Amino acid sequence: MTDSGECDGLSRSWNTVRLGDVAVVHYGRARPSSDNGPVPVVGSGGIYAWTSHAYFDRPTLVIGRKGTAGRAWLIEMPSWPSDTAFYLGLSGAVDLRYVYYCLCHTPLSGEHARTTLPSLSRSDVEEYTFSCPPLPEQRAIAHVLDTVQRAREATERVIAATRELKRSLMRHLFTYGPVPIHEADKVPLKETEIGMVPEEWEVLPLGELVSVHDKKRIPVSAEKRSRMRGPYPYCGANGIVDFVDDFLFEGEYVLLAEDGGRWGGYEESAYVMKGRFWVNNHAHIIQALEGVTLNAYVVQVLNYMDISRYISGTTRGKLNQGVMKSLPLPVLPLDVQQAVAHALRTVDEKLEAEKNRKQALEALFQSLLHNLMTGKLRVNVDSMEVAE
Repeated sequence: MTDSGECDGLSRSWNTVRLGDVAVVHYGRARPSSDNGPVPVVGSGGIYAWTSHAYFDRPTLVIGRKGTAGRAWLIEMPSWPSDTAFYLGLSGAVDLRYVYYCLCHTPLSGEHARTTLPSLSRSDVEEYTFSCPPLPEQRAIAHVLDTVQRAREATERVIAATRELKRSLMRHLFTYGPVPIHEADKVPLKETEIGMVPEEWEVLPLGELVSVHDKKRIPVSAEKRSRMRGPYPYCGANGIVDFVDDFLFEGEYVLLAEDGGRWGGYEESAYVMKGRFWVNNHAHIIQALEGVTLNAYVVQVLNYMDISRYISGTTRGKLNQGVMKSLPLPVLPLDVQQAVAHALRTVDEKLEAEKNRKQALEALFQSLLHNLMTGKLRVNVDSMEVAE
């Protein structure tokens, strides 16, 4: 790829094309009665059902007509576009995937509709215009963007597999301890209020294992935070939400969601903060008692447990401080806590690395999408092998 020499980024060989001139815009049909089969039913929000037969048997773009109006879905198999969407019958003058990426770069919008529900008319789709290079370059541009998309999708699969690995590891560690799988059946277990655990483990309320520092937290409105920008994290129920010019805490603490959190089993209801930071009133601040437990262990146990049954409130759930202190946690020797925390932290580091990779790929995709679609970057078609 090379930088374009054109002043406005677009080559003189690129034309402005009206979508209605290179594609027939069709209305989708009502969802079929059959709910089983290999054919996707595609609406304005993407694939939402399956049926036994298709009424459009070629690759197409499905474009949301109502609700998620303007969202484009690339469908490369026989399909059933539903009546909440349009679908395109493209001519051979344009590449299907290139048009898809054009719609990703400059989406159609249904916000102009004079109804409460965003919608598009057929003429809105037909009048959509985009810059169009020669067909070989369209295919080359789509190939580059496809490559990044495939890498991102592969990373998402690794993230999903790593999360499942952590779930399995948590189940094993908090049932049998840090022993090899083939020795798990040799560990004597006992029944407790949190399930089966090794006989030598205790189960104690969280309040006996940590100190609570909720009195120090101070909420700050978004408007006020805008006037106190700085280097210190401003933390809430689910993580860092802003940065401010002062701090309330210094050291290592565990933050556990008080309201607005995720408290189900294997969900991240708690996280560790280190250094200097500020906390609002949506998170409890706790710290492991020295010689009793470890922050690294406490956070893993809390994220393993299903705390949802302890939550009060209907519209916005809340874990009040008294209930939080009564949460039952398994307690084991410090060296065993350290081993459990280390095993899980290793998986967390892998997960974090993959999440960072996904973010980097997303940023790369957006950068390439903009620069390729505006001609600021050009693909050397002669040096690429792109399948037609």
